[in-house]
Formats: sequence, C-alpha cells, structure tokens
Amino acid sequence: MQLKKGNRLPPLSPKLLLKAKDKAPEAIPLLNKLVSVLSLSPKEIIEEEKRSRSVVISGLPEPSNDMPAFERQTVFIGKSMTEAERSRHKELRAEANRRNQMEYQGNKVYVVYRDMVIKSGDIPAWKTSFQKTKENPSPNN
Repeated sequence: MQLKKGNRLPPLSPKLLLKAKDKAPEAIPLLNKLVSVLSLSPKEIIEEEKRSRSVVISGLPEPSNDMPAFERQTVFIGKSMTEAERSRHKELRAEANRRNQMEYQGNKVYVVYRDMVIKSGDIPAWKTSFQKTKENPSPNN
C-alpha cells in the first residue's frame, strides 16, 4: 500500500499487504481509501466541519446600540471558504462578469451557481418558481 507524501499514518506492513493480496486482493483499494480518509488530523476534520456549517457576514460594521435597521441594508451573507475556494470563486465571478459585458452589455445574465458560470434562467429552482408564478398568479394581482 502506498501512501501519499504528507499522510500521518504509516503504510501497512508488507506482511499485512501480502496477506491481503493472497486472501482478498479486492480489499487493497479499500484499505488505501480507508488510510487516506483516516490520515486527516482531528484538527483538519474539525475545521472542515466548521467551515461547511459556518457563514460569513461582510459589509456590516459593528453597529452602535442606536443604529436604525435601514442603515444596515448592505449585508452580504456567504459561506465560509478557504483561501483556494475564495480564489476560485473570484475567478468564476470575473468570468461571469466578462460574459455579461461581452454578450449582454453588462446586464446580469450569467451568474455563479454551484461553482459554475451559468445563465440565471437556467437555475432549476428559479425555473420552477417562475413557472408556478406564471401558471398560478396570486389572487391579489
């Protein structure tokens, strides 16, 4: 079993590998996968779990006690990202902006959705929500 450089667990002993190869060769890829999963340190596992659940609120300075709600309108809530994820997301936003400038004179048609640049009308939830609105307009209209 070969481990990637930087893993914290030692590789399986040659004796154990020979036993696995003789008795259950199909288990070796599974053992490799298990060792790679278990090779994360507890700190990395905790950080990954925290990041997947946390949100980042930006554009909101620490308010004073007498600040009215209308002054807190410029709030952006997004998921917490690593530096690499932030860099990738920035590149995708730049690509969407470039396409909007070239094809739609700056109108916001292309957006970043689930780590892809797509047209906003192609987002599945929006399609169904717009169809429902068109088919069943509210009685107040």
